[in-house]
Amino acid sequence: MSLVHSPLQRFSLFSFVSYTLIFLGILTLSIAEESVIYVLLSFILLPLSLVWVEHKKQFALSKWSANLLGITAIGYALFELFFLSGSFLVSLTHFLILIQLIKLFQSKTSTDYWHLYLISLIQILVASVISTELIFGVLFVCYMIVGTWALILLHWNQEVERKQGRSDKVSHLSLENGTWFTKSFLIHTAILTLCMCLFTSLFFLFIPRLGAGFFQREIKRGMAISGFSETVDLNDIGAILENPQVVMWVEVLDPLPQGSAVPFLWRGLAFDQYRDGRWYAVDLPKRWFAADQEGRILLSSTIPSAAHESQRLIQRFTLQHLDTQVIFGAYHPQSIDEGLSWVRKDEADAVFAPYPHTGGIKYQITSLLPVNPTRTPDFSLHPPRKRKENVERYLQLPPLDDRIPQLARQVTAGVSTPYEKAKRLEVYLKTRYRYSLTLTPPPAREDPVAYFLFQSRAGHCEYFATALAILLRTLGIPSRYVNGFAQGEWNEYGSYFLVRQSDAHSWVEAYFPDYGWLPFDATPSRPSSPPSEWSATLQIVPKYFDSLRMKWYAYIIGYNYRHQRQLVGEIGENVFEIGTLFGESFTNWKALFLLDPQPAKLLGKILSVFLLVGGLLWGIRFAFWKITGVQGWRKGEPRYREPVIAYYQALLRVLARHGYTKQPWTTPQEFAESLTKDQPILAPLLQNFTRIYYHARFGGEPLPRELLSHLHTLLQAIKRGFQR
Repeated sequence: MSLVHSPLQRFSLFSFVSYTLIFLGILTLSIAEESVIYVLLSFILLPLSLVWVEHKKQFALSKWSANLLGITAIGYALFELFFLSGSFLVSLTHFLILIQLIKLFQSKTSTDYWHLYLISLIQILVASVISTELIFGVLFVCYMIVGTWALILLHWNQEVERKQGRSDKVSHLSLENGTWFTKSFLIHTAILTLCMCLFTSLFFLFIPRLGAGFFQREIKRGMAISGFSETVDLNDIGAILENPQVVMWVEVLDPLPQGSAVPFLWRGLAFDQYRDGRWYAVDLPKRWFAADQEGRILLSSTIPSAAHESQRLIQRFTLQHLDTQVIFGAYHPQSIDEGLSWVRKDEADAVFAPYPHTGGIKYQITSLLPVNPTRTPDFSLHPPRKRKENVERYLQLPPLDDRIPQLARQVTAGVSTPYEKAKRLEVYLKTRYRYSLTLTPPPAREDPVAYFLFQSRAGHCEYFATALAILLRTLGIPSRYVNGFAQGEWNEYGSYFLVRQSDAHSWVEAYFPDYGWLPFDATPSRPSSPPSEWSATLQIVPKYFDSLRMKWYAYIIGYNYRHQRQLVGEIGENVFEIGTLFGESFTNWKALFLLDPQPAKLLGKILSVFLLVGGLLWGIRFAFWKITGVQGWRKGEPRYREPVIAYYQALLRVLARHGYTKQPWTTPQEFAESLTKDQPILAPLLQNFTRIYYHARFGGEPLPRELLSHLHTLLQAIKRGFQR
């Protein structure tokens, strides 16, 4: 077979693997940026380069053309930096993608491929900073596997290039003629890569984490959610009620409280002032709360003593990257147990993180659910004689249509207590008005609340909550408008509530002395048809994959330094307890394993870790053997799938120690003949050894056991000959 000048210029498996690696780098970065421009560009240009440049060799950019395109790429990168993205890292990464695509249309050497691989690695690193999606983990594993193949092939081609420059007797080294790159090779290199990824996950668990870096804060943009700023328009939440994008996952760690309000409401912000169709949080005083030594933030939020039926609820929130500082949770928040070092809380019990959740956040919050809303509080025992809070700001009213207070009095006629009046108004709005996302805006200068109550008689949750708050205030009942989320969809595979933007919700909290703030939700249920059996079946797969995605966010993206300290502390405590128990109960094995099951559980954890690490090491060793042929790592005893190769490699090492090194372009027979003059006594032994080696390698039949034994005898004789 005739040789070309470089095997890298041939259409081969190497080209396909290299182009796949490059495409994976661009794809991973583009998904992380949520951009399709460079994916489409590479999807078009990579196949063209593979066919025209690598296979047919009909096109290749000249040096001056590549330089001109490079200068153009620099100009575009500067334009993007100053006028589009404003991010140096993003602009630099896009510039490297363009340089990568330009290089693909040039004639390439091994050095060029090293450059392309390096750019691809930079893309993966940048994607790892800005991506929090599960798809990144999948693409990263694929990149590792393909990268292993590409690096092995590149090293092989570099050896071919080097040898072709010295001799023309190296045609058997080309990829197409090699027999080592087989399906078994691909499978076992993939197994080796996966085992190494699992083994290095131990570093992920124990290397200290210091939080989001500079580049993540520079690049990452949080998901904008309307309704969670200090000013809210009546149509803010209505604009996102049809958006199915996932916002958060909520796990309820306690058993669901008996008699608690269902569905749950995940509270965000509360507003006190209303005018001209907008709610405002006006100068609400805020306090700072810091975590104690155990990492718990006590929010000093208590429920009045009359609400004795309150029950504790522990929730774990895993939030997507959101452009808000609001900490969500069921009301009343009592403490935050993990995920944050300090927070702010305003007078309306809204809690804020120190920075927006642009990188996502995971935290655990403990709440006390208010008095059971299905039972009327006994105001005869706690009459509203005196307000214990400064609630005057929650009685503010703008100029109103006279019909609004008249309607409030009409609906609550014959009701004596404030709580019963609030419930009467809640039921009235829920049963007499219609839920709708298709709204006709009120005429100019007309009060939106009056238009909703007396003309349209339809609206979404913001209109119902605003109307109820205004009606309560006309009766002298302090009330505030609250934005947050409904409980969302229950996922039985992950045991959590999936909350989307479409679950954004508004409701009202009214104040009652000795009972505090109690929630009222006047919004009727959204009209929906019951799911069919077929549609319920189709939801199984999305729910299952969403549970995997949630675990990715909770346990990979949300894994931080606090979790590491907790993990190390638990391991240390378990090891210490196991040692103590063994020391105290060494002579009484029944007490260790039968009378008290706890020691056995702790010992099981330790053994599980050892079994896991041992299994990973065995998998790495097994894959290494399958790839290289080495069956053992013991010093002085190399063992291969083909033992004759092991003996010949051992012979070469013996000769090299005595100054006789075989050159890569020299055949075994030529090498043996070259030693005849210097080692005339050993020459017959070397010739005999080489003949057996040739018979085993190229004879097409397995080597008999007696010849293997003879090889061993010859090798020992050659060693003794050099020692004389």
